[in-house]
Amino acid sequence: MSLLSLNEGFAIGPIREFPFVSVRFLSSFALLFLLMISGCRTSLVTHPDKPDTPDAQFREFVMSGRRIGDLSPQILSDQTSAGLRIRRIAFVPEDGERAVAVMMSPARPESSRLPVVILQHWLGGTKDAYPLVRVQETLANTGCIVVAMDARYRGERRGNGPDLQEAMIHAFRTGQGHPWLIDTVFDLTRLADLLVTLPDADPERIGIVGLSEGGFEAWMAAVIDRRFSVVIPVVGVTRNDPLVNTTRSHWAFDRVYRAVAKDLGETAVTPRVAHALWSRLLPGYDTKFDPIRLLPTLAPRPLLILAHENDEVVPTAGAKEVYAVVEKRYREAGVPERAQLRIEPGLTHEEQSLTEWIDALAWLNRWLELEADEVE
Repeated sequence: MSLLSLNEGFAIGPIREFPFVSVRFLSSFALLFLLMISGCRTSLVTHPDKPDTPDAQFREFVMSGRRIGDLSPQILSDQTSAGLRIRRIAFVPEDGERAVAVMMSPARPESSRLPVVILQHWLGGTKDAYPLVRVQETLANTGCIVVAMDARYRGERRGNGPDLQEAMIHAFRTGQGHPWLIDTVFDLTRLADLLVTLPDADPERIGIVGLSEGGFEAWMAAVIDRRFSVVIPVVGVTRNDPLVNTTRSHWAFDRVYRAVAKDLGETAVTPRVAHALWSRLLPGYDTKFDPIRLLPTLAPRPLLILAHENDEVVPTAGAKEVYAVVEKRYREAGVPERAQLRIEPGLTHEEQSLTEWIDALAWLNRWLELEADEVE
């Protein structure tokens, strides 16, 4: 499940012992060889916003110019299959936009509200990608509401309109819109608006996990919305400047970079081209909105950063730089145990390891205190 491709294999590493996960839990997990995640129980941050803080500035940027109206939720389907309740709910993030959230939860009656986990897909993926659907099904059986939504210009949301790269080129040339990352980050906050209205959802236990592009969107959404009480970006944290200048990033957005190079009179994709593109789509990407300034604002909420040692798309060196500042902030907040960086040895961006997902599951189980007997 990578930033670049839908079709990756799984590189299975050695399984270690973890004090927060039972053998029965791991057995169920291992059958899928996929990510399984859960929400954490933690109190919401309550300190007031200050306009000069990085998170407040980023929120102002993301929210600026939005045409926010009623969510207008519409239940498209609500059915039971294999012990799961599966809901498809359409809603309006902002005027002119329509999104569909797929929600899976236990079909059995619940006496209390359930934690919610949002799964945000990778570039090239959709909410209906088979691996993501399998994760939803399995995790829902642990007693969570598991939600997936297409990013803008992908899946159901594209329809007959432009694809992502076409939208990015248009935004560069017109100076209007922020189609990559930012629009979807906004939509995730609107998805949270929808989730807190559900009678079976616990509004204080909304976790968000994203893979690759979805990892960036996950932590960005959490920066501007404190309702996301636990955050797990998977190969989705690094410094922005090296990210936009990697050869693989240029390949992923080949049409965009070539169009910008042509507009600037360049014969090749140069650092000038990359800087011009991202300065238009995400002003301040390499300064005030660099992850090294934004991620520390997540404290004291539990944050687990998963990275790959040989990631050629999202450089691990950048993740280490960001985490050094994050770790310092969490120590100052008196909760150093709530932030961790784990780097899976030997893996490239596209490879996956069962071990790293067991790490994530153990981390989340620690905070959620999920009963192992609930997992079949």
